[in-house]
Amino acid sequence: LIAAADRGEQSGTMELQIRYQDEPVWVRIFHQTVRDPYTSSVNIWISCVDIHAEKQAELRLTEMAKLDQLTRICNRAAFEEYVTERCAMDQDGLNWALIMLDLDGFGRVNDLLGHSAGDQLLRDIADTLQLTIGEHDMAARIGGDEFALIVNGEVDADGCAQRIETIKSVIRQPYVLDDRTICIGTSCGSACYPADRA
Repeated sequence: LIAAADRGEQSGTMELQIRYQDEPVWVRIFHQTVRDPYTSSVNIWISCVDIHAEKQAELRLTEMAKLDQLTRICNRAAFEEYVTERCAMDQDGLNWALIMLDLDGFGRVNDLLGHSAGDQLLRDIADTLQLTIGEHDMAARIGGDEFALIVNGEVDADGCAQRIETIKSVIRQPYVLDDRTICIGTSCGSACYPADRA
């Protein structure tokens, strides 16, 4: 605030997260700076407003905007944002891989059992993918029956091939939809950073 006053800024607003009774709380701070013209002293008037509920709702909306509404995993926008940020980072010494997958024969499920069964299958596949990734990895639904995984850590082409075989094996397990058991396959492709960067 003193630095703002030195820059000639007399008032402003900021949002901060503070700790109150050992709990994080969001507050909005309004401040007015008045410099005494006869001395070098500066008076700062501060008013705080509790905006914790408002901020929590805002953060929930931001988070929801990054989730696929059907499967509750990341959506295409969140995936593209993550990849863009990741590509812009200094990657020296860091490895990561992108695995894209598409369900084989998914349209047949919708045709035979209806879209509600197809939706349930997509949710089941998303849950399965979440179980195959690590804590710092990402699973996203790109659209329709297309999914993407970002795998962080020491990953090379052989590691991707092994991961893909695991994913294919897990997804091939029978699913029970509307009292019918179905099996579904997947087509996958992968690229590793930095080995496959253009």
